[in-house]
Amino acid sequence: MDPSSSAKRQTDSNSDDELEQPNCKRPKNDVFINYSYEDIGKQFISHLKGALSRNSFGISDHTMLAVGQDMRLHLLKAIEESEIYRIWTAVRSLDELVDIMDCLGKLDQRKVLPVFYKVEPSDVRSQDGSFKDAFQAHEANDNIDPKRVQKWKQALRDAGQLSGLTLQNGDEGKFVAKIIKQLEMMQSPQELHIADHPVEIGSRAEKLISTLRLDCEDVLVVAVFGCSGIGKTTIVRATHNKIYSYFDVSYFLGDIRYRCAGPNWKIELQNQLISRLTQNNKFPSMHHHNDGVTKIRNLIRGRKILLVLDDVDNFEQLKSLGITPAWFYKGSRIIVITRDKQSLGIIPYTSYQITELNRWESLNLFNRLMFSRDNNLINMKFIKEVAALSGGLPLVLEVWSRYFIGHERKQWPSLLEKLKRIPHGDVQKQLQMSYDSLSVTAKNLFLDIACFFNGMDKELVVKVLHDEESTFFPDIEIQHLVDKFLVKDIGCNRFLFVAMNQVIGEMGQEVIRQENVDEPGKRTRLTNHRDILRVFRDCSGTDIVRSIHLEAFNSSQIEEPVTVQLEAFKKMSNLRFIQLYDREEKLLQQQQRYLIPQKQGMGSEGKLQWSFSSKDDTDTGTWCFSFKHLKYLVWKRNKVPCKSMSCFSFKQLKYLGWEGFPCKCLDNIDMGNVVVIILKYSKLEKLWDGVKNFKKLKILDVSWSESLTKTGNFIGLENLEKLVLEGCENLEELDSSISCLHQLTSLTLSKCTNLKSIPDLPLNIEYFEANDCINLVNLPSNFSELQFLTKLELHNCSKLGSKCFTQVTELRNLHELGMANCNVSQVSSGIGNLVSLRVLYLPDNTFSSLPDSFSNLSKLKTLYVDGCSELQLLPPLPSQLTNIIASDCWSLDVMPFDSKQNAYIFSSKELLTSTKGLDIRLSGKELPEWCTYRNSGNNVLSFEAPIQVDHSKICGLILCATRDNKDDEYDEWANPTIYNRMKGTSHQFHDCRYNSDSMMVMFYPLNDTTLVVEAGDTVELQFFDDEHGVKRCGLRLIYEDDVVDSGLVFKDVRKPTISLFPLSSESKIMTSNSITEINDEGVSYLEASLVVPFCQLEASLVDRHYTSVKVLLPNMCITDSHWNMVTR
Repeated sequence: MDPSSSAKRQTDSNSDDELEQPNCKRPKNDVFINYSYEDIGKQFISHLKGALSRNSFGISDHTMLAVGQDMRLHLLKAIEESEIYRIWTAVRSLDELVDIMDCLGKLDQRKVLPVFYKVEPSDVRSQDGSFKDAFQAHEANDNIDPKRVQKWKQALRDAGQLSGLTLQNGDEGKFVAKIIKQLEMMQSPQELHIADHPVEIGSRAEKLISTLRLDCEDVLVVAVFGCSGIGKTTIVRATHNKIYSYFDVSYFLGDIRYRCAGPNWKIELQNQLISRLTQNNKFPSMHHHNDGVTKIRNLIRGRKILLVLDDVDNFEQLKSLGITPAWFYKGSRIIVITRDKQSLGIIPYTSYQITELNRWESLNLFNRLMFSRDNNLINMKFIKEVAALSGGLPLVLEVWSRYFIGHERKQWPSLLEKLKRIPHGDVQKQLQMSYDSLSVTAKNLFLDIACFFNGMDKELVVKVLHDEESTFFPDIEIQHLVDKFLVKDIGCNRFLFVAMNQVIGEMGQEVIRQENVDEPGKRTRLTNHRDILRVFRDCSGTDIVRSIHLEAFNSSQIEEPVTVQLEAFKKMSNLRFIQLYDREEKLLQQQQRYLIPQKQGMGSEGKLQWSFSSKDDTDTGTWCFSFKHLKYLVWKRNKVPCKSMSCFSFKQLKYLGWEGFPCKCLDNIDMGNVVVIILKYSKLEKLWDGVKNFKKLKILDVSWSESLTKTGNFIGLENLEKLVLEGCENLEELDSSISCLHQLTSLTLSKCTNLKSIPDLPLNIEYFEANDCINLVNLPSNFSELQFLTKLELHNCSKLGSKCFTQVTELRNLHELGMANCNVSQVSSGIGNLVSLRVLYLPDNTFSSLPDSFSNLSKLKTLYVDGCSELQLLPPLPSQLTNIIASDCWSLDVMPFDSKQNAYIFSSKELLTSTKGLDIRLSGKELPEWCTYRNSGNNVLSFEAPIQVDHSKICGLILCATRDNKDDEYDEWANPTIYNRMKGTSHQFHDCRYNSDSMMVMFYPLNDTTLVVEAGDTVELQFFDDEHGVKRCGLRLIYEDDVVDSGLVFKDVRKPTISLFPLSSESKIMTSNSITEINDEGVSYLEASLVVPFCQLEASLVDRHYTSVKVLLPNMCITDSHWNMVTR
């Protein structure tokens, strides 16, 4: 149904967010009336039509025929364009009845209401009485086809089986009212209004529809999760509009949290649902909510229902509505929109989590909101900055767009600066509702994360916050915040980080600012550098302050130098967390750009000075006592005027991180509860004398402490799990007591260049790294007993030689072994004992062969032997081996691959089914000649896909692009989006980084997951970037016939064969574009920057003429054809 009162959506015909109804046409009319005046009478029909019009029903019948139109075609079209059919027992309208019943079978959203006007339904079904006489007359008529009569009979029998309304004698006015009421119950719901600018709604709605599994007859509850403002309701509304016609009843019950504010909320909530299920707003009131559950259970029986429950925040709300899957009829779907996973209680459900908009989705949405067009990028720099600050939340972009539109354009930069400091009131109000619903304990934890722990290692946060004497369990409470989508735990490599959406974090910081707008020293948490410097300068801190988090800031923002005295901390006796000058790598921010705010560069040297001298030296002890509650201290500073820590008392300290720690040892510091000590670049000469009582210490990192010569006794550190001594180049020995550290699992000794030997290690070691220990002669004598060791790295330990293999080969649980440049002249046959080995690094060694036992490594997947210039022969290789890196093995003649093996386990064919593709950045600006389609001077390329003689399917494209700004040496990000204008679809590929001196070469798959392009389609490619962006681009389509067993190959008579293969990581790029000279081997390697992990282009030359280029993608297994390209 498409009623006139339905809210209409504004869509862009070229967007991939078109929300079309699948597999059926949307009805244009509500009602088609099938009748004849001879059987019914004009007065009754006129009365009925008037009632239908007054109740806003769209009407169609056989009288609405323009002069000259074909009646049969017109009526059939009118029937197909109507949603509900009224059937009358009119003989002359039997052809219409046949068409109606035929449409009922084909279009499941149409409904039929038989009206038995002065006739018995049984006569219709059995065709007795006047029906019998009429059909006998038709059968006797030679002008009527007998098959036509049989269709009439069958259509009447089918209609008679349907439930309808009967009038023999009685008030026709009341009967018409009864018809109207029944039609209202049968009428499909109106389409729900969604966003005026539905950017990226369509793709997310399609994913939700896929999650709903509409082809399954099971009852399914789908929980739609996400934080406030992320667009959950909008996406579900769009989904509802696409699928509601497949259900007998659909209902969107919104604002449930608000409806549950009153004392009788259960009954009121039930009444809302019951009124929809019964199409009756006047029904007997219930005295108890249990009666409502029973009534709902009876009403949903036997009806396929689509029920959407918006803004659910606790299980009792679902329970009061009888949301028990077993009660619903088969095929029913219940969609629960919530910000809290716990609200589903014990109900089994399938989850669908809405994700934040990425940078370019945010840019597109904000551009539409501001300018109402896709490509009106009037001020790209401004739009990009706003999109980056929005946290990927559509709510923020919508509110901000209204905010900017309400002011003159010249004021926009100032308005944006204001938003950076103080959130917009409407955004703050909406997001803070989730915070307000938390318990006091959860609120404190949320604010601690928003103001201090955002982006930190989750395990570390739990250790710092855990208190053995408290009933507060931080791991459980963090998970509650994760379940409420206020916090995220993000995996990065082997670590799990606690992170928060940028805008949600700003909401929490605004909650703190509102504690005391005028006096920051009276707030519980300080994060703004202006506020912190003010508190330091004026010594205005109080015992209310709980944490100080001073990050890097621009020194130009400080008008005059600030000297911080001890008195600044004197009154802050309840400080728990201090972090000053964060210099950590922003890896997490780079990967999760919307989760953690981007930070300004460091530049405050000389403007902020620290003094550990008190104006009154007698107050030193008092000042130390003020840190009795301190649990976390990080000081990222190389120069601090302090030689002794004897005045420090940190009895509650859990985490100490002090870059450039100024003291020579840790003897005089009282911190018996410390869990983590990280003192990189310290002035330590020794750790301590005698035995140190650090029973709770789990991590000790004193890496790059160049003055450290010995470690000291490890007895008293019985719970130490990780020890890092990397870069302690003057360390000469490890204390033998290290063998007593039975909980130690990770030991890092890399770049301890004076270390010659290592004592026996504890048997629980899992990770051992001693790279670049150039004077290391022996491994520990008990090394072969380390049966828990899974990763061993000994790269560039050139004095170890082959003898170390005797010990290493006993480590049956080893997963990864790295011994590059270890002067290994012979690999022990015992290497076959490493049955758990998955990755083996042996580059730049001097062995000439690998033993036959090498084939026993059944789990080995990756082998690095590059740079082994003496290697002549490889044995039969393990069957699971899929990645060999063997460049610069100039003595190697044969690669022993079994032709029966599937050497290309990860071939380019697999790449073609992915959504990611490949990006490479090469030197040079000239587009290759094989680019079939080209454009110059702008960032748009249009073409029509040609028709191939062999009808080969298009499965991808290779794209090249360059930029012209010679003065710009910095990298920019380009975001290619491809549009199929013929089909009205599009796909946005991932970002690509490039600069003015490089050319991007990109391979993108075209498939059902990304975008389908067929012959004859008009295709448009656009890059969204700044004014210094793409100036020239070209592409070539890839067809199925271009894909062969050896990879992706396309040929051009003017250029050599170009092949795409799976590639190894940590390689170099080599291409004809960057070859400047040919050396004795006929090949020259030059480095080039990459967007993805390093890949390798290898050139084959015949008589010093460039003949082919191979682009190697991840996880490659070398074949003979590849090997021929890298030999002399």
